[in-house]
Amino acid sequence: MYIDGYIDHRLMVEVSAGIILSEGKILAMKKGVAKYDYLSNKYEFPGGKVEPGEEPIETLKRELFEELKADISKSTITHVADIFHEYPDFSVVIHSYLVRADNFDFSMTEHVGYKWISPEEINGLDWVEADRKIIRKLMGII
Repeated sequence: MYIDGYIDHRLMVEVSAGIILSEGKILAMKKGVAKYDYLSNKYEFPGGKVEPGEEPIETLKRELFEELKADISKSTITHVADIFHEYPDFSVVIHSYLVRADNFDFSMTEHVGYKWISPEEINGLDWVEADRKIIRKLMGII
């Protein structure tokens, strides 16, 4: 990436994230200890890395099944936003989707906790910084 006269060689990661909305509540997943302290024990929307040749929506479906054992094939899925965020050690592009699912059933496989929160409570959690940008976009939709 070219920034102000120099090339930034930081790792660029492309991910898809799902904002699960069920019965008026949003699912916030809590990360455990992460490679970088600034990501540890924070809340995030579930999802993961886009594989080569994979469309972001397919990544979302695959990752929610891998991370949550959740099948969203019968859910209503709406694109929210594509955001870019620079962390100190890497940059990320996040394709975010609102997933409307009645009686959303899941099992945790990677996270250490979760909360179902109302849209009014969303800013009360300690989110990873990139997801805060998604939240700002989301508030204009729900």
